[in-house]
This record gives sequence, structure tokens and C-alpha cells, in this order.
Amino acid sequence: MIKPYILLVILSCTVFSYARSGESPKTFQAEDVFELEYANDPRISPDGKYIVYERRSSNIMTDSMRSNIWIIKSDGTQHRPLVSGDTHVATPRWSPNADRLVYLQTAKDGTEIIVRWMDTGQTARIVKLGINPSSITWSPDGYWLAFTMPVKAESDPLAKPRKGPEGSEWSEPVKVFDAVRYKRDGSGFVETAYTHIFLVPSDGGTPRMLTSGNFNHEGPLSWWPDGSRLLFSANRDKDWEYESVEKDIYTVSTVDGELSRITKRQGRENMPVISPNGRYIAYAYDDGRKIPYRNKILTVLDLDGYNDQPLTEDLDRSVSDIQWAGNSRKLYFKYDDNGERKVGRVSLEKTTEFVLSDIGGASLGRPYLSGSYTVSKNEIIAYTHGTAQRPADVAIKDLRGSRVITSLNEDLLANRALGEINEIRYPSSFDGTEIQGWYITPPGYEPGKMYPLILEIHGGPHSSYGPQFTAELQRFAAEGYVVFYNNYRGSSGYGEKFALLLQYKYSSEEDFADHMSGVDELINRGIADSNNLFITGGSAGELQLPTRLDSLIVFVQL
Repeated sequence: MIKPYILLVILSCTVFSYARSGESPKTFQAEDVFELEYANDPRISPDGKYIVYERRSSNIMTDSMRSNIWIIKSDGTQHRPLVSGDTHVATPRWSPNADRLVYLQTAKDGTEIIVRWMDTGQTARIVKLGINPSSITWSPDGYWLAFTMPVKAESDPLAKPRKGPEGSEWSEPVKVFDAVRYKRDGSGFVETAYTHIFLVPSDGGTPRMLTSGNFNHEGPLSWWPDGSRLLFSANRDKDWEYESVEKDIYTVSTVDGELSRITKRQGRENMPVISPNGRYIAYAYDDGRKIPYRNKILTVLDLDGYNDQPLTEDLDRSVSDIQWAGNSRKLYFKYDDNGERKVGRVSLEKTTEFVLSDIGGASLGRPYLSGSYTVSKNEIIAYTHGTAQRPADVAIKDLRGSRVITSLNEDLLANRALGEINEIRYPSSFDGTEIQGWYITPPGYEPGKMYPLILEIHGGPHSSYGPQFTAELQRFAAEGYVVFYNNYRGSSGYGEKFALLLQYKYSSEEDFADHMSGVDELINRGIADSNNLFITGGSAGELQLPTRLDSLIVFVQL
């Protein structure tokens, strides 16, 4: 196998060899990446009047991402920063009556939990932690903050390192791991740690750990209506490390840490959320079959753990980000469908409605589906709005319809000629299965002229691309390439059967045919030059090197 760094050199040289002479300054430039901004994690206030969100950008001096927090009224006025500058702040969360805001601020040697009083603008550091917390949430009365955080496991390794004599330079000592999960994609070897639930007073104090044991207790966290318990998901079985498809819903007492198991179904029950009226628990469920992909079904049960009711089993899509409507009769959720990330709504009577589909824009590298949303008590939705030509802005959907209320990149992208994204559907030569894809034409594209083509393959394979703005692919287009990408069989967003078409056979002649049939379609349309074909991909997308294509670059090596 060719080494990835050699492949990088090959494609880099190829890109420059085909670069246009006298490149127009109005195409998307490499340095423009540092000028891009996008909205993330918009949080609408309970009354629907204000939205706070993360405004993300890149720091050209440190080659790193930064995140500030901004606020805007839902009518699009009073757009201003709450926390700005080179600091990194994220995860804003409104208090129950919207008088305060909690957020996380990165410090040199840890993460700080900060509370801001909205009327005066005063802030206080509630606690400083050595590790970044997750799932931070307010208690119903606004007194407590709950969050999850990894805690390093105590260990007594068999191999105890010895120190060399003074002045010696020994090699790094051996690493000893006694846990099943000791390595993480993108991180390498990791210390053994277990996620626990903590409480801290919202006016400051010492965090108190509620859970114990060598188990992972995962959010999102949801409070009992009277604040006496917290809802979470975990696998606390004896052999949990060997059971990757098992998880149950538990509660933990906020007084004494007493645990109570709510569900005992085979499979995974996670993302639990209590209804506003305190009568129901909604959660995402998959049945734990030992197959590589299973739809997550939105399910509701009574607070005592009985009367399970699946609500979205007929949708044939996986749900996530479950949120209750204020009347406790309907639930909102996200799902991927035919190259779009959508928000749906379902009633307790199982009536499913489509709500919106232009959510996205929070993945700048490659065109993965992305985006987030929140719902106010009066069912106004704040969400990240993304298009083929723009990264995420903040948008609102209410009874009057949807409208975008920020324009974070008009100062840059209104003055750049971007590649145009076009949808294409075609039959796979393997068995005629319809495949959905997209191709980006270079700025100044001339119909009838054939262009060098780059095939971009997504990872997973259980993930999904769509017609989203992507800096990497726009750069290829700016250099004169047509860029083609698709959702080949095995991708999510087309139903469970489609996602399982590559079970036991990835990579194979089947997904090879899905890709090359799209390439052939673009050649037959006179768009792509059959003598100038290239391929790139990340993670699982690196596993194919069709002999018809001239070179490969790997983004995320397996």
C-alpha cells in the first residue's frame, strides 16, 4: 500500500499542475479559510425572545479554532457579542427563567464554568476543572448545575517503571492498559477514565460527584420536575465493556446518590428527556441487533418506567436531539433524509410531521450533514441554517415561517466566485440501485468543456454528505476541478435496508460500482475528462483505490 504522505505529495503536485494560470483573486483562496465564520449550538430563551449561540472562526496566528458567544433577538435585532476576543467559550445554556447564562471557558490549565447575570452583565467563575465537562444543565429552580466529566481510574499496574540513575536518559516507560477501550480515533492511547455526574451550586462551590464505580454515566442529563433526581443513560452490567450495544436509563438522587434503573430492554436506550409536565420520559432506542447499523427510534414511556410506546418506527430513519414541545403532547427530533438534515415533530398519537430541512452548515471541511436546533416553550425554533453557498447562520422558524437572522460571511463570500453544487441521481452499474450524489463545477464553468475530476468519498460508511458549503471542496473547484461526491450504499439517511447493503462486504465491487457509475455519468455528460480522474477520502473513504483513477489522498488514516 502506498504510504499516505507519498499520496499527499502526489495529489498536491497534481493539483498545482492543473491549476489555472493567472488565477482570479475573486475565487475562494486558501487564506480565506481563516476569514470564515459559522454559527453553532443556537439556544433560544424559554420565552422565545432571544438566541445565544457560538460564533466560531479560525485564528490565523495560532492556526486554531476559537469560539465566542453572541446574542440576538429573535426578530433579528440587537445582534451583539456577550464574550468575544481570542478566548474560547462555548456551550451557552439559559437558566430556567432566563435571568442567567452558564457557559464553558477554556483556560490554560483547564476549563472554567462561568455564570453571567443577564441584567447587569456581571460574571462569576463557578468552578475551574482540569477536564472539559459535558452535558451541563440547570436544575428546575436554578440553584444547581449538573454536568458529566471523566474521572481517571485508580490502578495498580503489574509493570511498575523503574527510574534510571541520575543523569541517565532512558526511553519512555512502557504503557500499561487494563481496560478494553484503551485507544480512541484521533487521540491515540488514552488513560483509563470513567464518566461521572457532578453537582455544583450555581453561585459557586465545590462539585459533588453523584455516581461511582468503573462505569460511564452519560448525558444528556434531564432533571426530575422537583429537582430530586437526574435522568441519564449507562451500562452498569458486570461485563459492560464487552457489550457495545447495551445501555439503560437510570436516575440518581441529587441528595444521596441513590441509583434507580428505569429501563431493562435489550439494546440501547439513551438521550432521555423528561416532559415539561413530568409525566413522560422520551428517549432514543435501538434494539441492539449485532449488525453495523440500526435505526434509533423515538420512544416514550411513563415516568415509572412502564408503557413503552415507539413513535417513529414507521419513519425508517434514525432520530437524535429529542426535545419536548411546551404542551408535553409533541416532540421534536432531528433526522437525516436523502442528503438533508431535517427536523421533524411527532405527537403522542404517533402523527409525524416534517418541520424544516435547511438545517446545516456547521461542518466546514467536507460536506457532512450537520447543524443543531432548540425549541422555546411557545415552540419557536432557533437553528443553524446552511446552504451550498454559505456556512451556518442563525435562523428562526415560527408561525410566520422560516427566516435567516444573521449573515456572518457576506463580507467575504459575496466577493468570491464559488463553485456551483449540482445534484445528480444515477443507477449503480452493480444492480441498478439509485445513488444520490452532487458535483461542484469550477467558477466560470463552461458547458461542453471537460474538466479534471476529483472523486471525494465520505467515511463511515454509515454517514451522509449533502449540498453543504465546504471549504476543502471549494478550494479544489477554485483550482479548476470538478468535484464529485455521493452517498453510496451503506450511507445513512436512506433507510435501514440501504445502510445495511454493505454488511460484511465493505469495501467491495458494489460500492466501487456506486462510485464509478457516477464518474461515468459525468464523463458521458461531457463534464469530466476521462484521462484526468483523481480520488480522495477520509477514514472508511480511504479504502478504495480504483485503478482508473490517477492518485489518492487520505485525510483520516485508518
